[in-house]
Amino acid sequence: MTDAPWRFTPIVFDAYGTLFDPGAVAVPLELKVPGRGVELAAAWRATQLRHTWLRTLTGTFVDFDTVTRHALGQVLQEAGLSLDAGAIEELLAHDRTLPPYPEVVSAVTAIEADWPMAILTNGTQSTVETMVRAAGLAERIPTVLSVDVVRAYKPSPQVYRMASDHFGVDPSAVHFVSGNPWDCAGAAAFGLRAIRLRRGSAADDERIGPPPAATIDDLTGLAAVLR
Repeated sequence: MTDAPWRFTPIVFDAYGTLFDPGAVAVPLELKVPGRGVELAAAWRATQLRHTWLRTLTGTFVDFDTVTRHALGQVLQEAGLSLDAGAIEELLAHDRTLPPYPEVVSAVTAIEADWPMAILTNGTQSTVETMVRAAGLAERIPTVLSVDVVRAYKPSPQVYRMASDHFGVDPSAVHFVSGNPWDCAGAAAFGLRAIRLRRGSAADDERIGPPPAATIDDLTGLAAVLR
């Protein structure tokens, strides 16, 4: 593979925590468990990620929707909460239809049309494609690359390889944008050009692996970095 000309180097986005807001589940959780929505949403997300890492290390892959269901069950059990089956399904439905962050659609559509784009996600293929269509982003980001294909989760190198292989370029030619510091570290270690999306968080970058090539506060800053 060879480097693409700079103007046509692909832009690959993470989905959860980058384009789509996993914290949005705090609202339906608050309705089910008043006073604990934000806390439970954060625990659900943390448990979800931990389960992906454990499943990759133990070779017990299941799709992300299943991981999400199991993570919710564990969080509720650990919190001493019991919700009926209908409430559980309602929460899971919300998680499968997460909204984009406020600036995402305008920021993505503001980038020149000749920049090829894709999403590289831990998410289940059909679920992420549905969220992309609902956000009105399907025309601008036509490709969703899901870990369903390689049956391993980020930060496994074989996941990041999907991005460079899809576009037929060297890893260093791919701009990879993620709001998750561990995801940026994994992508940079593989050789992608990681762009860290801080989104107002004061959290530091990971201390393991190469630092990101650039850091932006939200996606409105992406166009300037690319240029």
